[in-house]
Amino acid sequence: MDLTTWMATVEADINRRTGTADRTWAWAYVIRAIALNDLLSAPPGQTTDAIWVEPQMAWAMDDLVDAGVRTPPPAVPDVSAADVRTVLTASLRRLILVASIDDPRLPMPLVDACGYAVRRAAVAHHAYAGTLP
Repeated sequence: MDLTTWMATVEADINRRTGTADRTWAWAYVIRAIALNDLLSAPPGQTTDAIWVEPQMAWAMDDLVDAGVRTPPPAVPDVSAADVRTVLTASLRRLILVASIDDPRLPMPLVDACGYAVRRAAVAHHAYAGTLP
């Protein structure tokens, strides 16, 4: 599956969620699942650059849950090993865009959690891709 089709498939699922914080959590879930799979697929004694991504997304998810997000996990389409870097980079950028949406209906704890998710995704993106979005 090419990147455009992959992103469209994931976005279709995530965009059905009602709020910015729910969509942010869902993107973090997808990114973490891909990063974790990449890490677990590495040969014994080796790691991948996804080691910078997985914990940031785990912390972002925890922040969002602590602030009140309750949404089911989205489906995560398969990503080939050759496409992991491209998919993670694009997904981190998408999370940053989604979590940056100004939603005046969000209570302050969710606004803060989305802000932390943006910062965590930016850190992960910088460490993983070597650039800031």
